[in-house]
Amino acid sequence: MKNKSFAVIGLGQFGMTLAVTLAESDCDVLAIDDKEENIEEISEKVTYAVKADVREPGILKALGVQNVDVAIIAVAENLEASISATMQAKDLGVPFVVAKSMNSLHGRILDKIGADKIIYPEQSMGLRVARNLMSGGYLDGVFHAGILDWKKSGRSECTGAFSH
Repeated sequence: MKNKSFAVIGLGQFGMTLAVTLAESDCDVLAIDDKEENIEEISEKVTYAVKADVREPGILKALGVQNVDVAIIAVAENLEASISATMQAKDLGVPFVVAKSMNSLHGRILDKIGADKIIYPEQSMGLRVARNLMSGGYLDGVFHAGILDWKKSGRSECTGAFSH
């Protein structure tokens, strides 16, 4: 069975974590960002890492994004880049396009241009943490400046450095 292939576009903290986690799970990952330092940081960890400005028409086709199973548009702060990358991925026929949104208006725009799944990471994590706190059970894991801290009922059961 063929490994799933992913394009992760935008390598901020969210995109970087996503790309590395997918690569560590033996998925093929094409990581794209417009910052050279992000490409250098991830290049040894993913299948391909490319510096490119996704606002440039046709750039995703030139990079072969049409060959992936899933495109994750992890850039949200730059509305133009987010919309351009989402539209290009959809136009190329990528089977499943996930787009990160910063707010409901941005999400509505992404929906209108065809994103298959729109995610709101900040809202999702806020809900997840609140529900875990209210349930009295384990927190899924809260990251503080590179430290993974698992807690239950206010006392620490395991605290250790998070290795990426």
